[in-house]
Amino acid sequence: MNRDLDLTVALFPGQGAYRPGALAGLWERGTDAVRSTFEVVDAVTKERLGQEVSSVLFRPSPPSPATLLAQASDILQLAVFSTSVATYRLLTERGARPSIHLGHSLGEVAALTCAGAYDLADATAVLCERISAVRAHDRSGGSLLALRCDRERAERLVALIGHPALVVAVDNSADQTVVSGPAEALGTATAIARRLGITATGLHSPHPFHNPLLDEARRELAERVAGFPQRPTTVPVYSPILGRYYRDGDDLAGLLALHLVTPVEFRTALAALHAAGARTFVEVGAGRMLTSLVAAERPGVYATGPLAGRDEEAGLAAAAGALTPR
Repeated sequence: MNRDLDLTVALFPGQGAYRPGALAGLWERGTDAVRSTFEVVDAVTKERLGQEVSSVLFRPSPPSPATLLAQASDILQLAVFSTSVATYRLLTERGARPSIHLGHSLGEVAALTCAGAYDLADATAVLCERISAVRAHDRSGGSLLALRCDRERAERLVALIGHPALVVAVDNSADQTVVSGPAEALGTATAIARRLGITATGLHSPHPFHNPLLDEARRELAERVAGFPQRPTTVPVYSPILGRYYRDGDDLAGLLALHLVTPVEFRTALAALHAAGARTFVEVGAGRMLTSLVAAERPGVYATGPLAGRDEEAGLAAAAGALTPR
């Protein structure tokens, strides 16, 4: 493979991309990219939500994803965002200059922020408003459920159940489709899927995102964040929800609110970028949630997650090298 001709893609993960202890060593050493990111995030979240993120993530025994979902679901979403922004800063300090940003669901906020569309404080405030609007309007008790099957089979399962609020929310790959809905419908989907031999796994999500159930929250969020200043992006940002790149004239407030009710077409987005020449993919966040999907969908590409292993410094160095122009 001729790496000189690659388009390189920074992947920004969404719901569930939390790994206890990620960046903790760099935090303890006082690494500026990590400290400065969480200082800004903490200041905004303390003012708007009455809680800090770093004091939870970097305690001696950080909570598991399940514990965080149950006890502090707001922090879970902010953890994903903050970790991505700090990781991106660590990578760019090491020379990384990705060709394209690709966000997945919640990850689009980080993708846009790291491309300069919002400054960090405003982006954190946008996310806080998102959390508050959804919390105020979602009474479904719902969540997300990953099915180990393609979209067509998932759609047949949804049609069989016939619940009006159960929808396909995310098309990730030929082997993974995510459905969204209230708890009762997800329970039915889980039982039927397992009878059909389809693995069904509940995701660490506090709400049924990408579902018309959240339309009231969508309207309120668009109003709440309409006044935040936005700037031209310095890196192209591709949206699997919009099916295109963001444009400088876009109404980001309206589009980010639209995310709440619109499905994520990650598999289609990946195919489009691969067709354009993308062969290098780096997950800017904790774990390998997205790079695992990329590797399964597009064998032969280079896909890595710098925070997926024990040696984060080595992972960052390798990832930055992959994203450094040649």
